[in-house]
Amino acid sequence: KDGKTLVSYPADKNSTTYNVPSGVTTIDMCAFGKSTKLTTVNLSSTVTTIEESAFNRLTNLTSFDTKNVKTIGKTAFMASGITSITFGSALETIGTMAFQNCNNLTNIQIPNNIKTIEAQAFNGCTELATITFSEPTHLTTIPANTFSNCDMLSTITIPEGIVTIGNGAFNPSGLNEVYLPTTS
Repeated sequence: KDGKTLVSYPADKNSTTYNVPSGVTTIDMCAFGKSTKLTTVNLSSTVTTIEESAFNRLTNLTSFDTKNVKTIGKTAFMASGITSITFGSALETIGTMAFQNCNNLTNIQIPNNIKTIEAQAFNGCTELATITFSEPTHLTTIPANTFSNCDMLSTITIPEGIVTIGNGAFNPSGLNEVYLPTTS
């Protein structure tokens, strides 16, 4: 409408790569919902918001760089095929179930500017083996079921500043070692 919101990517387009135009600030709800052929989406530096279910179930999407995105909405990448995601330093919020059931995702680096990770954000990422928190962190809570059903996760270091870990945040998972901060 105003050129700042990408409302919909044509489902019948045969391309495997799409470059989001400069000037777009928001990827709208379900914008790529039926784009089964896409393997790569390159965001312009102007994109700051990825709305609910924007890339939901894009099983051929393999990697993603959030660049200057501040907010990733709920179920934004749920059940997509991503194997790696690069979170930019501008990221502040990861929504509920944003990456739930991304079964090919193997590692994530949580940037230190992040303020909110909502419940079940990475629930069911069965191959997720490594979670690294950049420090110092602005994050204070790891909510309920955030990393539950992450079968390959065996070790995690909780950063300074985390004061609350919600019910089942890591349960069930393959977790057998948790390193807590030395101060609270």
